[in-house]
Amino acid sequence: MVFAEARRRHQERPAFQQRLAEQQTQDAGEKPSLWRLKLAPEILREVLQDVSAAHKTCSAVDAGLKAMQDACEARKKIKEEQATPSKKSSQQSDSFRMKVKQHMPGLSALGFFNQQFLDAKSNEEWTRLMFIAEE
Repeated sequence: MVFAEARRRHQERPAFQQRLAEQQTQDAGEKPSLWRLKLAPEILREVLQDVSAAHKTCSAVDAGLKAMQDACEARKKIKEEQATPSKKSSQQSDSFRMKVKQHMPGLSALGFFNQQFLDAKSNEEWTRLMFIAEE
């Protein structure tokens, strides 16, 4: 999954599109030019940046899915606790606590996802800034 995301990112780069267009206009038996060989370190740097960004994104998604799974398990546990009868004297306070507990995993998961996506967006912006600074 990481490599598929990295491939997608790399193929969307304008530099890749330009190299692809140049490669299609070259003759099939023609060897690469010195200029093309000189670009090899730059291409490698682009690939490494794309793999790094894809890894960060996939890791964030994986962590988010784990948080969602934990939230679902917590919610299931809360529903099981709600199924047991409570005393009538403290029923209102128990009901309020249960409702708060019921919504806490979902809110926690949303907060976690929000932070992960903000971090991923920040990482992408830093990668773009690094790419611009290198030009």
